[in-house]
Amino acid sequence: MSAHLSDDLASFYDGLVAQLDDRAAALRQTLAQTPETEPLHDELRGNHKDLLAHRENIHASAIRLHNTHRSPPLAFPVELLCAVFQAVVGEVNSMWDDWNLDYKLDGRRRAAPFTLASVCRRWRAIVLSTPSLWYYIAIPPAQCTEDYNKSHAYVDTVLDRSGETALQITINWDPFDEQWGEVHANVHNEALVCRLAEAAHRWKVVFMASLDATEWRRYVGHCAMPMLEELVIRRTDGGRGAHWEFDVPSFLSTCQNLRRVRVDDLYVVSPPCSTPIQNLVVLDLEFLLSASVQMIWDLLQVLPRLEILCINLWTDPGWDWHRTPQILRLARLRVITIRHWAQRVMEAWVAHLELPQLQSCVLGGRRPRDLTAFFATFANRVLTLTIEDMDDDLKLETLIEFRRLKVLILTHPGAAYAEIFSSLADSTGIWPALETVVLRGLTITEQVGGALIRLIRSRHPSRLKHVRLEQCRTPGWFDEQLPLFLRDPEIDIPY
Repeated sequence: MSAHLSDDLASFYDGLVAQLDDRAAALRQTLAQTPETEPLHDELRGNHKDLLAHRENIHASAIRLHNTHRSPPLAFPVELLCAVFQAVVGEVNSMWDDWNLDYKLDGRRRAAPFTLASVCRRWRAIVLSTPSLWYYIAIPPAQCTEDYNKSHAYVDTVLDRSGETALQITINWDPFDEQWGEVHANVHNEALVCRLAEAAHRWKVVFMASLDATEWRRYVGHCAMPMLEELVIRRTDGGRGAHWEFDVPSFLSTCQNLRRVRVDDLYVVSPPCSTPIQNLVVLDLEFLLSASVQMIWDLLQVLPRLEILCINLWTDPGWDWHRTPQILRLARLRVITIRHWAQRVMEAWVAHLELPQLQSCVLGGRRPRDLTAFFATFANRVLTLTIEDMDDDLKLETLIEFRRLKVLILTHPGAAYAEIFSSLADSTGIWPALETVVLRGLTITEQVGGALIRLIRSRHPSRLKHVRLEQCRTPGWFDEQLPLFLRDPEIDIPY
């Protein structure tokens, strides 16, 4: 076959593929509107399957023709083009940077395969025949029914084109119009989750923010997810909903590759299974409503390799924990975050806890005086202390047990910091190993700034090595004086 005839036939096949794509989309829409109880539904599903098979055969023929009789300028190898496309689109990546979580919807990754496929016929043929380019599914908030219809078509397209590729899914169902979302969202959400659940065996990294857990419980709770490595489930109703119960069967035993989890109100992981979950290293639990202390205890018992733990209880959990001589040993735990009423839980557990590798502690919410016994037992192992959202009457004496502390991070404005810096300046015997102070997102007042300068003068450069100001507002005099006391080139002050 001549090169000219081959190109003409390939172009003809490309046109057929485009027409079949349009027919498949129309058939999918008709199928979605046809109740499953009607006999026509099965016939439509069969026709849709046959249509897709016919489309793939024609598409494969078009690619073969495109790759024959190419002149040198057009003969850039398909393998190299695929590698370039993959670099543009990216690949499944973690939502965590150490223990910091980033789950923003990435519009560029969402649009990238569609953009590449629209450049020319050859690129479109290559993109459509490379399932790994269609790994990312991102569903933004909807403002109307039309937005949901577009999301349905988008999900169908990506799932069809991704083959058996591992998926990264970001779903944000925090509607702009909360009243519209509460009234209309559920039926649309359930249909979308039902469609996504068909590919649950390919989920690898999943983030979902929703008004309630109805669709998750109904369609996903029983699915096996052998590829799943990271899962974040957040509620967007501020704890007002009634759909986040503790009656969901545990699925952890079906997700043996799961490494990182962050969930609201524990509805995903309850009740805990008895089989140890060997790969889970990060667990972040936030309870907007009531929490079961016993459930948390039982869950931690089956996580032998846990390295990072965050527990945030916004309300008093009550007390359903049964005191037993059983020990909770988290042999690899190195970072623990304790917020609000979780401090009471840790204080009660302290006699039954073993944390031999603990290095970092994050405190937030209530006064740390509720952690007296916890500090007495574990503070001497901590090298990094982060204080966030603490009360203004925070006293250094409360934190005196952190004798080996090297890094202090302050992330919430507070008048107490002036007194803490002054006490550290007056007594070099308190936290003698302190090397780094980080102020993050603070407004430096006259008092706090003056106390910090005193601290630097008393401990720099013999002990205090690094001071970092990250996104802080500072008075003019502070900006002028700070460099005078930080002439050591090792000091890092990005202010």
